Amino acid sequence: MKRMLICAALVLCSVMLTGCLTKAGKQGAEAETQPMVEVQGELGQKASYGGMTLRVISAEDPDITLRNGKKAIFIQVELKNDTEETIKCSYLNNFTLTVDGTFLEPSECCSIPAMKEMYDRDGNEALSAEIAPGESCTGFLAFEVEKDYQEIIVHFLPKTLDTVSRINVPISKESMTGADKETE
Repeated sequence: MKRMLICAALVLCSVMLTGCLTKAGKQGAEAETQPMVEVQGELGQKASYGGMTLRVISAEDPDITLRNGKKAIFIQVELKNDTEETIKCSYLNNFTLTVDGTFLEPSECCSIPAMKEMYDRDGNEALSAEIAPGESCTGFLAFEVEKDYQEIIVHFLPKTLDTVSRINVPISKESMTGADKETE
C-alpha cells in the first residue's frame, strides 16, 4: 500500500513537471516570435505602448563637456502606468538612444558623469520609480553624446508585453533648450 502511494505521488509529480516545462517552452517560443513594435512620439506629446505612456517633457543641451570629450544632455519625462500591475521603470533599464542614426546600448550613453553633472547642476536624480496601476511619475534622464550630434532619438522600452518593442521620440539639436544654435 505504501509502495503504491509513493509510486502514485512520483507519477503525479512527473506529470506536473512535464506540464510546467511544456508551458515554459511555449512561452519562450512565443516571446521569440513576437515582432518588434515601434511607436513614434513627438517632443511634448504622449505616446503609448504596452500599457505605458511616455511624454518627453523637455530636452536640454546645457553645453556641458564631460572629461571624455562628449556632451551631457538632460531629458525630463513623464510615465503613466495603465496596466494592472506595479511597474518598475529606471533610467538604466528602460531607456537608450540613437544618435545620428547609430543605436547605442544603455552602457554606451547612460553615464555616471552625465548623471553627476545633472545632479550637481539642478539637484535632479536619474529616474528610478515603481509606478502603481493608474499612476504617473516624472523623472530625469542624463545621457552622453558626441559633441557634434544633430539628432537623437530617445527610446523607451516599456518591457510590459515583450522585451524588444519601444516608444521612439526624435529630438533635433535645434529643438533642445540651451543648445548652441550657431551654424558653422
